[in-house]
Amino acid sequence: MSTWQVIEILSANTVRVAPGWTVTLNGQLLSDDKVRISGLNVPFNNDYVRHRLTSFLLHKGVQLLNPTPLENRDATQAQISCNVILDGTDITYYFPEFKSGLPVVG
Repeated sequence: MSTWQVIEILSANTVRVAPGWTVTLNGQLLSDDKVRISGLNVPFNNDYVRHRLTSFLLHKGVQLLNPTPLENRDATQAQISCNVILDGTDITYYFPEFKSGLPVVG
């Protein structure tokens, strides 16, 4: 399984990896170095999550699984979302309060 190093935390839901990734989805070849984290339902500017992602991921090796193309984005945003796996664990495990699919209580 391939491993990428997280070289920058771009926002609370997007990271930059090295080397860049290349994938063919729906017959289209995509390549970039930005990845949106699948399953992390958080505003991009959440400083709390961004700080925690920095602690967990910066300069660490991760696996990128289940790439999904992102629609309605501009050229500066990630083209795909992936499950980001750190040491065998999906990074969203560490953010249960922001995991997609959980009911909002309030």
